[in-house]
Amino acid sequence: MLAQPLPRNEQAEVRRRLAKIADDSIFSRRALAGDPLADTYTVQSGDRLVNLSRDYKVPAEILMYINGIQDATKMRAEQKLKVLRGPFHVKISKSEFRMDVYLQDLYVRSYRVGLGADQGTPEGVWKVKDRLERPTYYPPASAEVKRIIPPDDPENPLGNYWIGLEGVSGDAVGHTGYGMHGTIEPESIGQAASMGCVRMLNEDVEFLYKLMLPGESTVTVLP
Repeated sequence: MLAQPLPRNEQAEVRRRLAKIADDSIFSRRALAGDPLADTYTVQSGDRLVNLSRDYKVPAEILMYINGIQDATKMRAEQKLKVLRGPFHVKISKSEFRMDVYLQDLYVRSYRVGLGADQGTPEGVWKVKDRLERPTYYPPASAEVKRIIPPDDPENPLGNYWIGLEGVSGDAVGHTGYGMHGTIEPESIGQAASMGCVRMLNEDVEFLYKLMLPGESTVTVLP
């Protein structure tokens, strides 16, 4: 549906409706019979969420979220869990400052983003390299402020989550040090204002963090 040449306002409405469907079917505890992207798993003795994460190619955090698990160490044998068949991927439209998130090929939601100034976010395909909660900010060589900023400092520009990227095709090839992260400048979302990274509202990147699996998830940056 999103590939059809609809007016922009109608495209936004289609995305809104599809995201609502995804919230009800993907990001809820309900497992629909015959759903190729979700299944019900019966916990075996000795199972760990980290192993399910590897087998199903989704982070443990999203399995905890959809199953209402507060403590990953307290799963019990014969417990029924909803699992998703990943991985999740991202496509970013630079011209629209929009990120679309997919579970395999299924659209699930969109976010507004901020991007690099002067076309500073290279186009192409990136793979998710790593993830960090409460990241320390290490300034790149081009940064005006050269100070290393610890996680709890209110001037840390990364927010509470960092999703590191490594370029694998297109203009992104060979680029490292880029990532998707929160911001202390929410007014910059929808603008080309960063040094190349993808900025997100803090609540948006917090959820995206639950979806991106290092080594499996990819980010495609489009014109």
